[in-house]
Amino acid sequence: MIQTVFHGDIQQFLQQGAMGSLRDISRLINGQVDRLSKTEQDLLFWLAINRRLDNFQELTQDFAPLLDPMVAAEAVQALHQRSLLVSGQNHYKTPTRC
Repeated sequence: MIQTVFHGDIQQFLQQGAMGSLRDISRLINGQVDRLSKTEQDLLFWLAINRRLDNFQELTQDFAPLLDPMVAAEAVQALHQRSLLVSGQNHYKTPTRC
């Protein structure tokens, strides 16, 4: 909405009613999380606690033996494709932690 309606001008967006906008943002985020698989949600929450994923082995050790490594890899890829994970040099983070 910010990009489309306000041409990327966040200040103008917030001036139009920050409280309503914050509710809209909250609904948007909740909608994004609700669409994730259980594995993707678990991984996202794990990243919120751990702040970043430095190596894949760290992730599989924390979830083992509950999670097949291929399922974990697919979850990482899906979150990255949805822009809920960003990649840095040799690690992944949630966008708010970049």
